Amino acid sequence: SLTRHIARVRKIYADRRRVMLRELDRIPAISALRGIDAGLHLVADLQPGYDTSTIAKAARARNLHLAELDEYRLTPDPQNPALVLGYAKVTPAQIMAGITVLADILASNT
Repeated sequence: SLTRHIARVRKIYADRRRVMLRELDRIPAISALRGIDAGLHLVADLQPGYDTSTIAKAARARNLHLAELDEYRLTPDPQNPALVLGYAKVTPAQIMAGITVLADILASNT
C-alpha cells in the first residue's frame, strides 16, 4: 500500500541522512550543517578560505557530484563558502565513500 511504501522510503532516507551527518561531523573544515530536516540534501558551511569552485572541480574529477552554494545564490559570497550535498540517489556505503573523498579534497585545499 501507499502508506507502507511511504514509511519504507522515509526510513531509507532517514538512514542515509544519519550516515551523511555522522560522516560529515568528522571533517574539521565543515563549520555547520544546515537544511537537515527538509528535502534530500543539506548545506555544509565551510571554514573561511575554502574555494568551492576548486573543491567542486576536484570532486567531479573523482566522480563525486556536489554543488557550490554560490550556484543558488543571487550574488556569490566567497566569504561564506558552502557546499550542497544530496543523498537521494546514494546508498549509505556510497555516502561513506563520497565523504571520504570530500574529506581528502578539503584536506588538500587549505
